[in-house]
Amino acid sequence: MGLWIIFPVSLSLVSFIGTWSVYGLAFSNNHVCSLSDWGGHSYCTGNQSNGCCFAPTISASGSFAPENSLFTATINAGSFLFLLFCTFHHAHIMERHACHSMLSKFALVFGVVAALGAFAAGNCNEEYYYLHLSAVVEWMLSVNLELFELSYAVEFWFFSSFMISNLLGKREEEKPLMMTMS
Repeated sequence: MGLWIIFPVSLSLVSFIGTWSVYGLAFSNNHVCSLSDWGGHSYCTGNQSNGCCFAPTISASGSFAPENSLFTATINAGSFLFLLFCTFHHAHIMERHACHSMLSKFALVFGVVAALGAFAAGNCNEEYYYLHLSAVVEWMLSVNLELFELSYAVEFWFFSSFMISNLLGKREEEKPLMMTMS
C-alpha cells in the first residue's frame, strides 16, 4: 500500500523545512552568523552580546526567542515521527523478514533512544565549546539524516496494513500448542 510512503517523506520534510526555517529566523534576528562567515570576527565572546552573533550551529539557531519555540516544535515533531518511523519499520521487518528479528529489535531500541535524545536536545539547549566543529558536524548530520530518512520512501511503498496487526498480535510460533482430545 503506497500511503505508507508518507512517513519517511513527512519526516524528511519536517526536518528539512523546520531546520532551515529556524536558521532563517535566527539569522534575520541577528542571533546567529551567516553560514559563510567562518572568520569568527563577529562572534560573541564572554559577556559581549551587542553587535555580535553566535556560530551558526543548529542548536544555537534555536537558543533565543522567538526561534526557540519553532526549534522545539520542529524537534518534537521530528522525534515523534522518527519514533513512529522506527516502530513501523520494525513491524515491516517482523512481517517480511522475521529471521532478522533480533537485529530489528536492536534497531528499534536505538531508534527509541535517538528519538528520546532528540526530544531532550530540543527542550534543553546546551552551550558548545568547539563552535566551528560542532557547526560542521551538526549540519552534516542534519543533511545526512534527512537523506537517510528520505531513502526509506522506497521501502515504505511496500508496507501493508497487515504489518501493524502482525506487530500487535502474537506470532504463530508464540501461540501455545493445544492438543485436541477426542
